[in-house]
Amino acid sequence: MLLLRAVLLRSRVMSVVVRVCVLASVVGCTQLAGRAPSDAGGAADDASDAADIADVADVALRSDSPACTHGNVPRPVERWTTSLDLFAETPLLRMNVRAVVADRAGRVYAAGFYDRAGPPTFRGAVWRFEADSPTLDPTWGSEGRALDVEARPSVTAWFGVRLDPEERAVLAGFEVNGAAVTTIVQRLDSRGVIDPTFGVSGRLVVPPTAWPVATPGVYPYGIALGPGGGLVVGGDAPVSDRPLSRAFALSLDASGNLSADFGQRGLWSDSTLRGCFDALPDREGWVLACMDIEDRPALVRLDAQGRRDPTWGEQGEAPAGLPRGFHVRALERDGAGRWLVGGMISARYDDRFGPAAVVRYHPDGTLDRSFAAQGMAVALNGRNSFAYSGRGMLATGCEDRVLLGLSNIYQPLVEVFDASGRWRSDVSASGYLAGPPHMIPTASTYPSFVTAVTPHEVLLMTPSRERLTLARYSM
Repeated sequence: MLLLRAVLLRSRVMSVVVRVCVLASVVGCTQLAGRAPSDAGGAADDASDAADIADVADVALRSDSPACTHGNVPRPVERWTTSLDLFAETPLLRMNVRAVVADRAGRVYAAGFYDRAGPPTFRGAVWRFEADSPTLDPTWGSEGRALDVEARPSVTAWFGVRLDPEERAVLAGFEVNGAAVTTIVQRLDSRGVIDPTFGVSGRLVVPPTAWPVATPGVYPYGIALGPGGGLVVGGDAPVSDRPLSRAFALSLDASGNLSADFGQRGLWSDSTLRGCFDALPDREGWVLACMDIEDRPALVRLDAQGRRDPTWGEQGEAPAGLPRGFHVRALERDGAGRWLVGGMISARYDDRFGPAAVVRYHPDGTLDRSFAAQGMAVALNGRNSFAYSGRGMLATGCEDRVLLGLSNIYQPLVEVFDASGRWRSDVSASGYLAGPPHMIPTASTYPSFVTAVTPHEVLLMTPSRERLTLARYSM
């Protein structure tokens, strides 16, 4: 039955891809499926810029893997799969994970929210898992959990998590109280408790009135950390609710205070963008994955003062002539310094089931048309369930493969593309890596995450109401 469902799902997704081809109006469906036209443009720039790439510590399946020798990459091997009940001791209405990151020891941090009972009163939550087994780490937080347990009518949730050089978890989230949305950045120390030396009592709080333009508040969708601090990016609405109207970002120093020399007292806004959803450090500045006002991906580079870099891309951004309805979710960087923007293609803003797609840019912010079909590859086997800034997409140093965390109706899966944007059908008999079936149809609306836990292994994680499915693969 699962095989029949997979075949039926593939036929449905292929019909969606045909519609995407019509929407794109630039390439044929066979190209979207992974037959890449040749384009050598930008190759010299890629090589010359590679030496200047900032080292992003949590991005790699490094190319020192023996499996990468001469491009002879074997099929991934499943190490284990499991399904966990994170709240077995208490009634739980639902939980969700929105961002995942692994530390140098391979321990995995999952950030999101939970709700135990009653009306919607979501609370922020972080879980840490052991490096070598699918169990919560009892030495961190409260038996592996760091939960917001304060009794108040507001709603809190974490949508981004990164680790600083001391492996302290820095969280980006929000608090909703009535119509007002307050942006929050919080740091946990190495023990999993709030770090009182960060910001004010462990938090940086930015209410709606602090922003330089009138707004009901900012939902943070991504966080990046650099040598001197961090950057949080977002928009002025929940993406599943209504279209965003502008992009926002805040810059903070290593102590958890707004950076006085960035934008307007640490805050930045741009009305030519609908929102920004992920970011990575780039030398002395930042690269942001955003959407323009026509719902196309826009790659934006800001310098340390929050100004667009006029020497990069096209006046600071890289419009690609890609189809409308490309809803940006994640940003990655491969071993050659090229930028990968992941998201979903759909005419509906609140659609959670459209096909996932990846666009690749050269290090200078220009579209890499040698990747897949004129710069864009479309997933064929699963529906989109992208995380915003937390490993919904992973670039590997091993052949610069691209891994997408997706879902079909009954189970999470990972789709793999090679460095040319071609779908790697040889990764398994089915053409993709499949996690343990959760058998809850509504779980297809939950994001799937894929993160590197060692130089040679990845972890697939998918929440499903009160349960979390985990699968670990040797690559």
